[in-house]
Amino acid sequence: QLKKITNNEGNSIFPSLSDDGTTLFFCSDFESKTPKIYEYDLKTEKMHKITESGFCVSPSYCSKTNMLAYCKMVEGKMQLFTYNRSTKEHVQLTKDLASKEECMWSPCGTYFLCEIKNGDKSTIGLYNTITQTYKILADEGGCCSYPSWSGRYNEYPA
Repeated sequence: QLKKITNNEGNSIFPSLSDDGTTLFFCSDFESKTPKIYEYDLKTEKMHKITESGFCVSPSYCSKTNMLAYCKMVEGKMQLFTYNRSTKEHVQLTKDLASKEECMWSPCGTYFLCEIKNGDKSTIGLYNTITQTYKILADEGGCCSYPSWSGRYNEYPA
């Protein structure tokens, strides 16, 4: 049975559920008309805003690291950020001229995939949290979006 959990006039999108099924992460524009990242405790039914400023979308939670990856608009370009739920620290990972969107953690918690846009072209990038670099996985001349991982693999094949 479906149950409405956001009772406001905003748009709530990009849901990401914790592995234990107790916390839902999403973005919504109900407070400021600019999307922010929220977490919602499904047991207590309490909501907490994670990002306070900026245009923030595409949360992806990783249970292995207890971190959230998300995209935030910085100087007109979407950049990759992480949020450490234990320390409450936000870290900007990318600072280049390409826009990154729709990030998705790997099952092992070391990588995430994202769409990388340059003008009207888009591709899929693999971001390595250890080396703090990303590489292009798909043809840069096309239009690739909405990357996803298979839960079957716990590491990225070399």
